[in-house]
Amino acid sequence: MQQGPTRSARQAPDRRCAAARGAVGALVVGLAAAFGVGGPAWATDVRIVVEAQGFESSFITVGAGCEVGYRVTAELADATNQGLAAIVFDLEYSGGALLPAQAPAELPMAAFVPPNGLANPDGYGGTPQGGRLVQVGGAQNVSLHGRWSCEIDDDCPDLSTCNGGTCTAIQGLPLAEVVPDVAGPGSPVVVATGTLIVPTEPGTYELVVANVHAAVHEQGAKGRQYWPTEAAGLDAAIGLSIMVESGASCSPGPGACCLGDGTCTLLVPADCVNLFEGVTLGSDSVCEGDADGDGIDGACGDACPDDPDKTEPGLCGCGVEDSNVDTDGDTVPDCIDQCPGADDLVDLNADGVPDCLQSAAIPTVSHLGLLIFALLLVATAALVLGRRWQ
Repeated sequence: MQQGPTRSARQAPDRRCAAARGAVGALVVGLAAAFGVGGPAWATDVRIVVEAQGFESSFITVGAGCEVGYRVTAELADATNQGLAAIVFDLEYSGGALLPAQAPAELPMAAFVPPNGLANPDGYGGTPQGGRLVQVGGAQNVSLHGRWSCEIDDDCPDLSTCNGGTCTAIQGLPLAEVVPDVAGPGSPVVVATGTLIVPTEPGTYELVVANVHAAVHEQGAKGRQYWPTEAAGLDAAIGLSIMVESGASCSPGPGACCLGDGTCTLLVPADCVNLFEGVTLGSDSVCEGDADGDGIDGACGDACPDDPDKTEPGLCGCGVEDSNVDTDGDTVPDCIDQCPGADDLVDLNADGVPDCLQSAAIPTVSHLGLLIFALLLVATAALVLGRRWQ
């Protein structure tokens, strides 16, 4: 008896069409598996920040009508994964229309851009909708790494077919290898760059991130033919604030730059970060100076600017050598002990002041107790007077 087509043969055309549509359809559909949206628990969190290029800051002041470059960076909160697998977000600008952002051209983020990865059908840079860019970003290819033997299509993962005994990705889908450990803690990556035009009207305008979706590669996935992913939560989304002032420059001015040794110098923010690997405090910021001569500028982390022996208050505060000696045994070190020889922790009236600092002649009666006592006196007096008038 002649047999009908196998299940795999019947399904193959539908699977190919669905895969092709997924490759050129909406990014949300194409990345549904990567985002792992089925579970409420996030694998980790992602922090995404928008900064003005050259200023290296999320708060800038520029003149009217200036062109400002921006960059968007992403960083994962922990290393309990194998790095970023997908990152998609919207950009909203209150100052006017936005053009598509620029797609990354170099690894690791080039792995998120077609033809290596998946992205919005309008491009990695997003779909312009006035002052909004929809679905900026993309995702890595996570399947079909190495040989995966098969006999029929059903032996292969979704979006692939059995071709000559080996699973093969359907035409139009990405084939690039996974790039692991992208955007780990302390190693933020630039996920998008672009330019915008500042309005001519003075005021403050915002370029903010919205609708952030991200996924990470599961820990231990390396070496497997299919790299499972987990959805990532949002730790923070920090936008760019642009203050427009008449007469202000379009270029960043010099500001305080904290170098690795704690010294401070005035540099253009971009030079501070890129040439000197310093930390910029932004255009027009100033160095405070090293008043106590300990080598750390007050603007660069010296929390005890008048103490040459300390840059942090420590246990005993600035100007006092740290010591955990506790002569009276009340667990409060002598250097901050308010009541030497007495217990600083005794506060019977719960007023926040140790009893040892209050006069012993004043009984430790609570405010509620005093009120009740006064009411009793009034009631007693009324009762006595009432009997006299009977």
